[in-house]
Amino acid sequence: MSTTITGNLFDLDTVDAIEYSRVPRDYNYTLKATGGGKLSFKIEHSSVPLGSSGGSWSTIEEKSKVESGHTQSGSFTAAASGSANSHLKFTFSRAALTKGVSYELYFSPA
Repeated sequence: MSTTITGNLFDLDTVDAIEYSRVPRDYNYTLKATGGGKLSFKIEHSSVPLGSSGGSWSTIEEKSKVESGHTQSGSFTAAASGSANSHLKFTFSRAALTKGVSYELYFSPA
């Protein structure tokens, strides 16, 4: 199952954190940044299933920066989190004092 996440970080908007529940496996991704700003991006995995309380987050794709007009590709492994699915958080943030930025992340099973 492939997924596309899109968003905009302009004006006072500086961070989007989006959570998904996905089947544990390896995934490939492509991230595009546009709009003139700089984008930071990281992926985290929770030790508990989506909707559960408690647990902790661990980084599975280290924070990286993408300049507007560029594309970054990579892969990550979504491990099980106490249930059949993996609980993931994708965090997109605009670099301080930069123009706004739009992003499009596409990820699918490897």
